[in-house]
Amino acid sequence: MHRSGTNFLHQLICLHPGCVSSVLWEDFFLHPAPLLEAYAHAVYSEWIPLTREKLEPVIKSPIDSLLHHLGNGLLSFLYTQNSKSQRLVAKTPWVRNLSYVFRLFPNAQILLLVRDGRSVVESGVTSFYWDETSAMHQWAQAAQEILQFQQDYSHLSDQYLVLKYEDLYLNTVEAMTKILNFLNLDLQHYDFSKALDTPVIGSSDLRREQGQYKIHWQPVEKTGEFQPLNRWENWSDAKHSLFNKIAGQQMLKLGYTLQETLMEETEPKMNFSTDFVDNKNGSHQHRKNLNDHDKIVKQILEKYQAVLDNSTQDNFYY
Repeated sequence: MHRSGTNFLHQLICLHPGCVSSVLWEDFFLHPAPLLEAYAHAVYSEWIPLTREKLEPVIKSPIDSLLHHLGNGLLSFLYTQNSKSQRLVAKTPWVRNLSYVFRLFPNAQILLLVRDGRSVVESGVTSFYWDETSAMHQWAQAAQEILQFQQDYSHLSDQYLVLKYEDLYLNTVEAMTKILNFLNLDLQHYDFSKALDTPVIGSSDLRREQGQYKIHWQPVEKTGEFQPLNRWENWSDAKHSLFNKIAGQQMLKLGYTLQETLMEETEPKMNFSTDFVDNKNGSHQHRKNLNDHDKIVKQILEKYQAVLDNSTQDNFYY
């Protein structure tokens, strides 16, 4: 989600001469992906039975094939101002509808950047005045989306890499070596010394450093005062306790540790829980019932509208 370090990662990758940045700052291609699935089902439903009978022996899954070609169209759009001789690097600071990524872009290599939820919440509150509790729920939801993706696409684990912002920041050379090897990019052509001096873009610290009311997106040289990993160190026990209840399970599954509090030590043990927007429920059933496309389209659109309503209520986009 926002404030997780996607700008930092993007800068580091694009230091390699074999890579080129997308023409779009952030593409958000996956956010309305259910609409593309609805479109594919709607188109397929218009084809006469004879067309389907001729097509299906040649194309195993017409719906997935349509989505793949729609994805190719999106990639062509990104390449309009870039050379195809370089690896295209596109980014989106959110994992909503991540389950669609390989249906639209089956040959893509995906980097999933996670960050300590407490740092994300604190950064969002400082930068954009997010509601604290809503931010905790949003982080837990995004983390759960990644965890579910890992489970569902374990058979494609060679096509995606989950990494921590903290490792990228503290052990930049080691982390970038891992990333470049994953992307099959020549390490000898990468400027690791420049990577260590990568400027800061959009940090919540910049509001204080520049004396500005709004966050700006111009590169700023890092100073000794830039400490992105410990912004939540002054959280109260009550705030830690609330975060642990909302997002504790996801934090632990992603390999983070939680701050124990006196409040939790005196309270009965509770199961971690949170509310999620289910962005993929029924997707397998959709593929099994291709004859009822009108119903499928309606369900997808209703589900997508529910997601839009939820994001609007949380006021997360500025």
